[in-house]
Amino acid sequence: GCGERGVILSDTYTSETERITAQAQHEFHVVASVAEGFGYTFAEAAALGALPLWTDIGVYSELYGDILGDIGKIRCTQVLKEGEFRDRPVIFDEAAVVSAVESLLALTDDQKKTLRGTLRHVSTTRMKDFRAGCRSLFKSVIKRIAEPDCLAPFPPRLPAVAEFPQVAVIT
Repeated sequence: GCGERGVILSDTYTSETERITAQAQHEFHVVASVAEGFGYTFAEAAALGALPLWTDIGVYSELYGDILGDIGKIRCTQVLKEGEFRDRPVIFDEAAVVSAVESLLALTDDQKKTLRGTLRHVSTTRMKDFRAGCRSLFKSVIKRIAEPDCLAPFPPRLPAVAEFPQVAVIT
C-alpha cells in the first residue's frame, strides 16, 4: 500500500473484515467499477458513511445520481455500443479522477454530514430490499424443487430428491 497524505492504496486481496473496517474509518471510498449489476460495494461503503468517488456507469447513476449529482463522479468514456450490456464497460482518465476528487474535497462539513446521512439511509434501504427480493425468489425456487408435485411446470424437470442438499445463498 501507499500511505502518502492519508491515501491508502491496496493492490492485494482484502478480507471482508478489513474492507468493512477501512470503509468505516475513511472519509471517502473509491468505487471505480467499469460495469456492475447492483453496485453492492458502493452501497456498503455508503451505508458505513464513506462518501463515494464513483464512475458514472448506469447502475450508480440510476441509484444515486439524483442524490450525488456530479459530486465524486468520475466521468467515463463509453467503449462499447449501446445495447451490448446494461452497463457498458467504460474507461476513465487521470483528469476525470482529479475532477471527481476535487468535487468531494470542496464539500463543507455540513454538506458531507447531510450527504452521508442521505446515502446511509438510501443504501441501507436498497440493500435490505435487494436481500428480501433474493430471499423471496430463492424460497420460491427451493419450494418448487423440494415438492415433486410442483416440478412438472418448472423447467428443467428435476428429479425428486429424498434429501434436499444444503444450499447457501449469499447476497
